[in-house]
Amino acid sequence: MRCVLLLCAILLSANVPVSAQSAADEHAPDVMASTFVPGVDVAPIPGVPFTADEKIIWTRPVEGGGNITSYLSSKIVRDSEGRVYRERHHFGPATLDGAASMYQFYILDPVARTATICLKPQRLCHIVPLNQRPTPPLQAVGPFNGGKEYLARQTLGSQIMQELQVTDTQESVTIQPGTFGNDQVLTLTREFWYSPDLQINLSVLRKDPRMGTQDVRVTIVSRMNPGASVFAVPAGYRVEDNRPSASHIAVQPPQ
Repeated sequence: MRCVLLLCAILLSANVPVSAQSAADEHAPDVMASTFVPGVDVAPIPGVPFTADEKIIWTRPVEGGGNITSYLSSKIVRDSEGRVYRERHHFGPATLDGAASMYQFYILDPVARTATICLKPQRLCHIVPLNQRPTPPLQAVGPFNGGKEYLARQTLGSQIMQELQVTDTQESVTIQPGTFGNDQVLTLTREFWYSPDLQINLSVLRKDPRMGTQDVRVTIVSRMNPGASVFAVPAGYRVEDNRPSASHIAVQPPQ
């Protein structure tokens, strides 16, 4: 009996089914690669509230010709205290239901110094300490990575977008052959339309031959201060407070 129990324990710890694999099994399990596409950066800054819809259009070329175009829409809210509510969605076709595609949302509270990350499928929220990091300075123009890459930047002027003044800036990074296994020169470009008033990018256009084109657009719905209910955990969610009681360990909020 002891030997039988020991055998079961070994099989379970190895995550191998008790029954033997059939002769038809031709490979072990595999996991498909996934890519996270970031939206615009929204810091928990007080005094500049807004409610916005963010849309990302991701176009990737297909070997042999054609493109795959995926869409993602999400909600962003910031109040006058700097609290931020943000959603995470899966990509899908243009007809994808936004409510069905959401898999996560989080709330950053700079007053309580907490980040609440909620997993929709599990109906579970984790509260962790919020680490408010300073905004990093822009990378200097010129060579970097040992001269293998070169950053160029130019300001293309100002314009009005959604009744807000925005600054149009374009950056390009030239990558020399062999830097990342590439056999020829690669050029990556990004164009930003930045609102000094809201301190966010209203639009970002990224072009990368490795990833395709990512068109990120933010539509401001309201600049009024939102209600407190936006930053409350919905009913039916279980909340786990993961903040350490003895030492206050800083945890980076999700991006």
